[in-house]
Amino acid sequence: MADEIDWVRDTEFIPEKGEIKIMNSRVVLLDIGLFKSFRDNMLKIAGPVADQLIYLAAKEHAKEYMAEVIERSKITKLASKTGFGKKYIAEQLIQILAQFGYGKATIEKITDEEVAGRLENSAIAIQYENAKRPVCSQIAGQVAGGMTAIYGKEYDCEETECIAKGDPVCRFVARLKE
Repeated sequence: MADEIDWVRDTEFIPEKGEIKIMNSRVVLLDIGLFKSFRDNMLKIAGPVADQLIYLAAKEHAKEYMAEVIERSKITKLASKTGFGKKYIAEQLIQILAQFGYGKATIEKITDEEVAGRLENSAIAIQYENAKRPVCSQIAGQVAGGMTAIYGKEYDCEETECIAKGDPVCRFVARLKE
């Protein structure tokens, strides 16, 4: 069922304006090294709070973006038609990570209170070696924002394992905020 969303099919190139749109949202293609440079410089300036700032920005953006995607797409109609509901929507939307090049995402557990999953070949984590703590705060924020958009309740997400620390995959757990 993960093939229901096709971001490539919904991509529009507008050369006369110098624009790329995916599902009617304007996007830009950036080298992943820019994210590393941005994070590294944020850490130099703001210290450890930088990862929290990145997390919060990603969460807020994902919450708004995913709400729009759900509103505009066939996902909601498919979910209500098939009876899979919010779990189905979450399984579909997690594919955005793979289709946008972040890595291969898999949901391992999903309930109304918690979602756990893994990301193989994380584009962010593979840029680091021997990190002392997880580095994918942006992805954690995106997962938290996506769950918040889907369920209409506030979620937070923690990266529990990270390739940058030497773990085989990045693992994320999003929980309903108490």
